[in-house]
Amino acid sequence: MVSVSFFCVNPDSDAFSRRPAPTRSTEPTPSGDTDALTQFLKTAVVAAALSLLAGSAFAQATATVNTTVNTTIIRPITLTQNTSLAFGTVVRPASGNGNVIIDKATGARTSDGGVATVGTGFSRATYTVAGEGAQAFTITVPATMIMAGPGNITVTLVATTSGSTVLSSTLGQAGTLDFGIGGTFPISNGTNSGVYTGTFPVTVAYN
Repeated sequence: MVSVSFFCVNPDSDAFSRRPAPTRSTEPTPSGDTDALTQFLKTAVVAAALSLLAGSAFAQATATVNTTVNTTIIRPITLTQNTSLAFGTVVRPASGNGNVIIDKATGARTSDGGVATVGTGFSRATYTVAGEGAQAFTITVPATMIMAGPGNITVTLVATTSGSTVLSSTLGQAGTLDFGIGGTFPISNGTNSGVYTGTFPVTVAYN
């Protein structure tokens, strides 16, 4: 046989009323702490992202570079003619054709084809170029020129130096270069007697 017992207490009795009331904790629950921390982290991430975007936009809106400026000053180039091109006195051939030649390097005069030369008074043209040392420059001489007189005579010109060349010395010092021009022209037994003259340009220029 099973024994069953039951204990009953009157709620109005002193024993019931003296039991202490349960206390409620005032500390936040763990779930409350997690929500607050999550919200804080979200705010921090957004603020950091906005800061990076603002900095990036500023960096792309402006840029600075220091540019170097320089120049080189050199003295002017000059050309001086020392002697002119002269063929002197020439005797035309009794028949046929010949030539008179002035050597560009030595200034010596020669002739062929029955042409005779008389006396002195002949020379190659000589020049001196001056300017800044070690500077490149160009000499320009025409291929031919015309001597006019009782008729016209075409002279073929040849120079010891033409095209691009360089002055002597170094930058900061004066430089020079000398060169000469010779030539040749044809003469026949029909060439008119008389004095023939003409001019031609010679140009020098820095490259």
